[in-house]
Amino acid sequence: MKGILTFLFLVALLGSAQPCPEGQVLCEGTEDECIPEEYVCDYEYLDCSNDWDETNCPCRPDQWTCANGECIWAGQDCDGYKHCGDNSDETDCVTCRVFQCEDGKCLNKYQLCDGRDDCLGGEDEEPGCPKCDPRFLVRII
Repeated sequence: MKGILTFLFLVALLGSAQPCPEGQVLCEGTEDECIPEEYVCDYEYLDCSNDWDETNCPCRPDQWTCANGECIWAGQDCDGYKHCGDNSDETDCVTCRVFQCEDGKCLNKYQLCDGRDDCLGGEDEEPGCPKCDPRFLVRII
């Protein structure tokens, strides 16, 4: 009977043991790597050896969240440049900073009148664009 009680006591003691001291968290995927709680998603350093502390964190307050979860700096959305891998920063813009196609796509100044239809309807290349006299075109090889 004494042996069973000793065994149960040890199981209870070991089962309730915390791997990290108070105020610290265990880096997920490790057995004994602890970091202070405030280091998780602090956007400063990778404190866990497996980068767990900066994985799946929300974007910082001064960042914009792409549809695919990427973070870009605030102000980079709807500026005509693709910063998100899924281009979500340039779609469904209420207003564009330079030019907005009829389908809602934002363009930057270099996409206007560049000879390529960047808008589905081609409105970025419409009659308002200056035309070059073909006699003065230079071919770059």
